[in-house]
Amino acid sequence: MPATSLARARMTNGSEPRGKLRVGMVVDSTAVPRWVADVVSDVAGADFVEPVVLLVRRPPGPRTGRARMAFRRSRRLLYTLYRSADRRLFDRAPDPFSLVQLDSLLAEPPLELMPDELARQANAADELDVVLRLCSSVASATLAPLARHGAWSFLHGDGMDYRRDPPQFWEMYDGAPVAGALLEAVFEPSQRPRVIYRSYSATDPISLQRTRAAVYSKASRFPLRCLRDLHRGLDVAGGAPERPTDGDADGLPTNPQMVRHIGMVGTRALGRQVRHRIRYEDWFIAYRSRRADQDPPTDMDGFRIIPRPAGRCHVDPFLADVDGRHLVFFEDYALTDRKGRISYCEIGPDGTSEPEVALEADYHLSYPVVFRWNGETYMLPETSANRTIELYRADEYPRKWVLEGTLMEDVVAVDSTLLEHKGLYWMFTNIPAPGARLADELHVFWSDSPLGEWTPHPSNPVVSDARCARPAGALLSENGRIVRPAQDCSGAYGSAVVFREIEELSAESYRERDVSRIDPGWLKRNRGTHTYNRDSAYEVVDGRRFRGRPWR
Repeated sequence: MPATSLARARMTNGSEPRGKLRVGMVVDSTAVPRWVADVVSDVAGADFVEPVVLLVRRPPGPRTGRARMAFRRSRRLLYTLYRSADRRLFDRAPDPFSLVQLDSLLAEPPLELMPDELARQANAADELDVVLRLCSSVASATLAPLARHGAWSFLHGDGMDYRRDPPQFWEMYDGAPVAGALLEAVFEPSQRPRVIYRSYSATDPISLQRTRAAVYSKASRFPLRCLRDLHRGLDVAGGAPERPTDGDADGLPTNPQMVRHIGMVGTRALGRQVRHRIRYEDWFIAYRSRRADQDPPTDMDGFRIIPRPAGRCHVDPFLADVDGRHLVFFEDYALTDRKGRISYCEIGPDGTSEPEVALEADYHLSYPVVFRWNGETYMLPETSANRTIELYRADEYPRKWVLEGTLMEDVVAVDSTLLEHKGLYWMFTNIPAPGARLADELHVFWSDSPLGEWTPHPSNPVVSDARCARPAGALLSENGRIVRPAQDCSGAYGSAVVFREIEELSAESYRERDVSRIDPGWLKRNRGTHTYNRDSAYEVVDGRRFRGRPWR
């Protein structure tokens, strides 16, 4: 097929309104992995983008002798067999690596070019704003002159310690708690790539397929987020760090390395099964008198565990200081029916009262945020099992609650937390990207009231990091300082609480930084901590320990 110029493509779409970003997406086949198809679909469907898909045909490479190819394959045979078995065992639809035909996603066929023809397109630099490199046949440095804002491409690694192929394998091999992914940009052929978006996901200790699927599914959303910021007039390259040098590139693991890896994975899987059969995770909550000199807490001595009935776990404690009574509301989880309800007890100088049920539904309830507004008491529990965010009002505080309204519908949102700040209500909640994990990404919304229409922050998700995204309690707002408790879900769910100071919160921007953390070592044999709250007199926290299952 004869070469087609980008300028000609511009004339074809000349009726498009001004102000749209011209985005070229370079692929080397019309059959692409689903995660690439998701990138193309997202970008092509954005109302501020005018897309152009370039199909760059891969030139024939040098032929490798059969004997040499067979030798190479034999040295990596165990990895090939392992990937095949792991994918069959742990594949979950939709698989981001399954092939999808681009023809069904595009209104017009791709423009076909050969790699050597791209150099002749350099004079069309004013025709494209960004070029997305979604192929392996052309380097980013070759594509950079085609667009005003350079060539963007993925690196499915964090660009620092783990730059080695295959993606995410060596993180899992070394027992790293997180696996990174980033979007990098090359603005000039002679410059090093610059990191314009970075995110971290928890590694799966058992399955490489599950680890990679979560990372790739989430990463496919990066380009649209950066293009959205670029369209808003933000400098996506401002302050972007240079990506480190390539460093050590181990490549596919050898057979001896795979023997070690398979042994480690088998040991982890067997240990998990044995623990599940003989023990269970027993969640509990604890309290102490508030330490006024700690903001946020720096030591964790003096906490006392609140008694709970056998067969029940108490999680997600929230304090409510209403009419001089200090009540702690929490998720009351029954091991028998595997469903949570909201219960409460009162804390006083002599200890705590017996738990009583506050709210129960046909679906799981947890994370009960309790607050006052317009003289009434409200509760915002997690109702993700119902695909809603629901707000309840106390009809007879604290025993009876009625549904006041559904703030959002058809959404999987966990641990929604409210903050009143500068005349607005801000809701912090975790909403996963399709195929990604719940703990990975924090979204922020604002409204004039808790019952109003909620407007998404233009930078959503404002945090994309399993180590600090998911909320872990009410925001601490005192003396002009806002500190957000967050869960560290790297390595394991709810492994620690991280305190992050919000440095900037407005309808246009968001920024936060680490301050301190609560690790599980505050109590002997504690395995994790993922909620912290306080009121004027007390502090509460949760934890989990293994207990032996009763034998029948």
